[in-house]
Amino acid sequence: MCGIAGIASLNGSPVRNARARVSTMMDMMRHRGPDQEGSWFSDDGLVALGNSRLAIVDVSNKLELPFVSSHGEARLAFNGEIYDHGDQRRSLAQSGTRFRTSSDTEVLLEGLVRHGLSYLKRLDGVWAFALYQEQERRLQLCRDLLGEKPLYYAAGTEELIFASEVAPILAVMRVAPDWDFSAVACAFQFRAAPPGKTLFKDIKRLRPGYALTISPGRKQIEFVRTQQFHLEKWREFYAADPSLNDVMEVFEEQLTLSCQRRFPSEVDFMTTLSGGIDSTLVNALLASRADRPISSLYGHSTLVPPKQGDDLDEHEASLFTSRKLGTDHHEMIMHDRDAVGLYEENAADAFDGIFCEASTNFRQLAKYSQSLGKKVLVTSDGPDELLGGYDVDVRALQLAERGRTCRPESKARLIQRANDPDHMRNRSGSLLNWAHLVSEPFSVLPNHGGTRGSVMNTLFNANTVKSTARAFGWVDGDVVDSNESSIELSQRVALGYACTSLPDYVNTRSDKGTMRESIELRLPFQATYVAELFAATPSKWKFYKRNTSKFILRALVARHVGDSIAYRKKYGFAQPIWRVREREDWLKMCEVVGDSAIFRDFPFEKGAREFLLRPEEGRHRWMAYCLARSSERFKRELSARPASLAESV
Repeated sequence: MCGIAGIASLNGSPVRNARARVSTMMDMMRHRGPDQEGSWFSDDGLVALGNSRLAIVDVSNKLELPFVSSHGEARLAFNGEIYDHGDQRRSLAQSGTRFRTSSDTEVLLEGLVRHGLSYLKRLDGVWAFALYQEQERRLQLCRDLLGEKPLYYAAGTEELIFASEVAPILAVMRVAPDWDFSAVACAFQFRAAPPGKTLFKDIKRLRPGYALTISPGRKQIEFVRTQQFHLEKWREFYAADPSLNDVMEVFEEQLTLSCQRRFPSEVDFMTTLSGGIDSTLVNALLASRADRPISSLYGHSTLVPPKQGDDLDEHEASLFTSRKLGTDHHEMIMHDRDAVGLYEENAADAFDGIFCEASTNFRQLAKYSQSLGKKVLVTSDGPDELLGGYDVDVRALQLAERGRTCRPESKARLIQRANDPDHMRNRSGSLLNWAHLVSEPFSVLPNHGGTRGSVMNTLFNANTVKSTARAFGWVDGDVVDSNESSIELSQRVALGYACTSLPDYVNTRSDKGTMRESIELRLPFQATYVAELFAATPSKWKFYKRNTSKFILRALVARHVGDSIAYRKKYGFAQPIWRVREREDWLKMCEVVGDSAIFRDFPFEKGAREFLLRPEEGRHRWMAYCLARSSERFKRELSARPASLAESV
């Protein structure tokens, strides 16, 4: 994994002060690639590329960065990993390609030169890259289908600037961008800016599964889809009415392949092990491949481990699973004073629109892993979104099933009530989730869209609130190569998460946290072929008797570890430190929010400040804290920026 950055001319003039500006961007992302760094500038001055490296593959070899193709016609600045690079290398070699290194970067570059962007459909990997081909005078920026790697860009009238993070772009823009208040509101609603956007109007996030193409010197920008989800490949399998054992075997086969390919062979790694369904299964499959105990990690984020009913509590479940699998188990405290600085830094770097404290939790896990000499952290994000793991989604699907016979006028009345914040003020959100599912255009109200309408209306005007309501949970019209009429509701829900929440919320926050500590994140459940299998799975196999989520994964955990883990209830991710008032005081959240200029600089509703300072509004206060810290940083760095940085030398 690495960091990439670059600038390309859109008006035919050489990029101004290219070397200093690329150097500035790369310096700000050194944590993304501490092992090696390089830059390249085209002879005509129209393109400048920077690339840093966190060495995971071919670690002993110093690479030329950005990487140059064998015939010198192309340059690649690459952030990501090609997990099946060995198979791809052999295939390309049989076609006549000669390799100079053992790196996956070279495999990707030579494949792109030979086959073009269609080559991406063959790969098992994650990426955000910039490919420049001099003879064609073509620059292409690409991001993988599930958005495991972020890529941001700002396209003005004179130049295109891009980077793995937003702050480096801000640092070298010649004109300071305007804040996007609708994106701010969306971040309060969903803990993330809208898909494809950031908190600034002129800085975008490249959509997953797309390529941005320009010809340096020309202003035209083209977007092309490079990947799709292929749910139809599983249609015949499920249409044949497979047995439980048949479905379990297919799941285990696909998951085993993904885990095998994501098992680091040259560097040490660590896994998270909460004792939940997903982390247990990942650890079981990785441990079965290892020739020595794998290192697992449990983070204490609460004073007392969470427990429901007769379940083992989270800590007990983690210890039980570790003993069963024979892992080298580690534990860390996530709620002590050492966390304060990390939370403050995270809040001051919310330009990407991530108002979710979980990115700090991922950073804490990565920081501990890095302290032990690890370079990779394997986690288990994905099944909750793709297999109906959230209770709120299960309830919404149950309501949709019951409402099939509802008369149109009754259905319309219920939808109207569900979308009335006053009516829903003290009621369960299940009805609103149902209303999203059964309304047109389709969208799922995702699990992270938990800010109630009454709260949104207190903070923002009605038009702004309306503009954010369906920012997440929709399905790209061309993202799935399948007849939409053949897709059942639970499959559409999975696609809604896959198109928006996973790439532009879940994966953006985890990459942000782990890469801050120079740790590569690997997500076995989000291999494209695994995601396709999960999304294509009918509700019959996702839910047992309509109320037990992730049924097949539970059955696999029962096989590998036992029922005491397999049938535990759903527990959330780490609890933020501000949940305990004393720890919130460590962050000075009330002081920062209360004194902030955001209520003057942004068009919040009258009374928003007072509402956010109420003791019970900790979650919404955290979001305001992120905006306040980031706004202060933006002003501070803008005033301190050398005037010469963006000017010609």
